[in-house]
Amino acid sequence: MKNVAIIGVGIASLAISACSSIQTNAAQEQSAQNMQSTCIAERATQLIGQNDMSEAKIKQLTQATIVRKVAPNQGVTMDYRVERVTVTVDPVTKKITQASCG
Repeated sequence: MKNVAIIGVGIASLAISACSSIQTNAAQEQSAQNMQSTCIAERATQLIGQNDMSEAKIKQLTQATIVRKVAPNQGVTMDYRVERVTVTVDPVTKKITQASCG
């Protein structure tokens, strides 16, 4: 009977330690996401009216790490990414007609 109790305690200890490592991994993942550059919305709106800007310049101005250039009325995914700026560029004039974070 003592052996069964000892085995039960051992299994319970393993289960608890497994849960704590899952929580640690989730916390580390959240911390990594927070360390990514967050796009600054106010700066993104300042891009409107600019023309022929490079992705590097857009990243520098908005602090975004991802630049998504699209044409007017082009379909895009609706997933929200804090580190991304979406820039709508008129294909004829090359002017930025819309810019937003996410």
